[in-house]
Amino acid sequence: MAKKNKKEIKETSDKKSNRDGVLGQIGNETKQAIFAIVFFAMTILSILAYFHKSGIVGNKTYDILEKLLGVGYLLIPLLFLLLGISFIKAKQRNLGWLKIAGIIIFFVSGLGVIGIIWNQKGGVIGNVISSPLMKLFDFYTSLLILIALITISSLIIFETKLDTNSFLAIARIFGKKKEGEDAEV
Repeated sequence: MAKKNKKEIKETSDKKSNRDGVLGQIGNETKQAIFAIVFFAMTILSILAYFHKSGIVGNKTYDILEKLLGVGYLLIPLLFLLLGISFIKAKQRNLGWLKIAGIIIFFVSGLGVIGIIWNQKGGVIGNVISSPLMKLFDFYTSLLILIALITISSLIIFETKLDTNSFLAIARIFGKKKEGEDAEV
């Protein structure tokens, strides 16, 4: 009986490692570090493409994305940077469907904000998002909706919560300095 259980356990673990492939043989912390490095590299590559310093493929990719996204192209390196930080920050991180949805909502909402604030600068996608919102709502309501979506998607990406400390930090960033207060370093 004991031999049978050991054999079943070995077969089960063999099936699992075959199913997961190479990444199934790597520890979670190592996977997270690999994903973080990939996202940081993508950040740098997308910035290089912006300056047309990434070769033929990078330059062509930038030209296409710039037409689609306009100034919103700059959200791509920001998004890659946030994802890299997200993978470093968490104890356990995966790129599931909910996180992918958060990434898409963050990106599309950001393009919508750019399309609203800088008319026609969000590219085709930014205009597709901002035009209906501006027709249905006014400027401030449309911005509020999109900023709320950006905030929600950020919470999903970073798998975090809002608490009073979050609001205090935001208040410190946007608050006025009192007389005699030194700048924080």
